[in-house]
Amino acid sequence: MSFQVKEIELRVGDPGSEAWLEVHHAANRHVWGAGAQRISVEEVLDIAPRRHEVRRTFVVVPGGSDEPVASAQTIRRTRENVGTAGVWLSVHPDHQRHGVGSLLLAHCEESLRDDGCTRIHEHSGSPVENGDAATEFALANGYRQTLADLRQDPWPRARSPHSIPDSTRRHTSS
Repeated sequence: MSFQVKEIELRVGDPGSEAWLEVHHAANRHVWGAGAQRISVEEVLDIAPRRHEVRRTFVVVPGGSDEPVASAQTIRRTRENVGTAGVWLSVHPDHQRHGVGSLLLAHCEESLRDDGCTRIHEHSGSPVENGDAATEFALANGYRQTLADLRQDPWPRARSPHSIPDSTRRHTSS
């Protein structure tokens, strides 16, 4: 099957824009389950101006179809760190591990290089306990891991007040 990368313009109420976002939502549900965070096209459009960013939006569609199987946005900063960019990329779970994500990532990287960016700095939002396929994908495409996120889920496990450092414990006067 042949695939084509297309640049689209996000617009509120546009079916193509909604289909682009649904790929991201489907990928999130695949990782996080039914309660995965959802956002709207309007929220996506609101982010860039507030963060002083220029975003370009891309989809991958199979030949002869307008239904996206992968979605991405390049995120280029316009103030600090202007040579550093980001990529938000998702592949629909039904189309993962077929080269579609690598095709889209290569297109996004080329687009960012053409825009003068010299570094892509991005993070994976996948939980390690699910295998973190996003990090595996990035490593397989030539990226290197530079930071590790650490997390503690204190609930439902109860923490003793004695396990909390004195500097963070609330003090009450009697």
